[in-house]
Amino acid sequence: MKPVLILLLASTCAFSQVIAQDKENATDRAAIEALGKRWQETWNRHDMDALSTLPAEDVDFVTVGGPKGWLKGRTQLRDDHAAKHKTRFKDSVWTTKEMHIKFLRPDLAVAHVL
Repeated sequence: MKPVLILLLASTCAFSQVIAQDKENATDRAAIEALGKRWQETWNRHDMDALSTLPAEDVDFVTVGGPKGWLKGRTQLRDDHAAKHKTRFKDSVWTTKEMHIKFLRPDLAVAHVL
């Protein structure tokens, strides 16, 4: 019976930490979600100057092009997207269907946008 009780207590403690972390990160989560909305708005206006100011200056941005689509910094992000919005994305409309946010640490999150 002791191993089951210890496992139950460990699970409860771990679950409590996850709930506490989610509560602590609620403001950050809302900010990330707002960033996703601003991304959609600037994309749909085809305003790549504004879009490139949304991430950090030293952003590492990977496009659907994989390794060939690895953009380093705001300038590369802006230039790459501006060129594409003059051609194949000129009539595109961005619609965010889902956003999954996972905090790896209290100060580090990964957001997967679909």
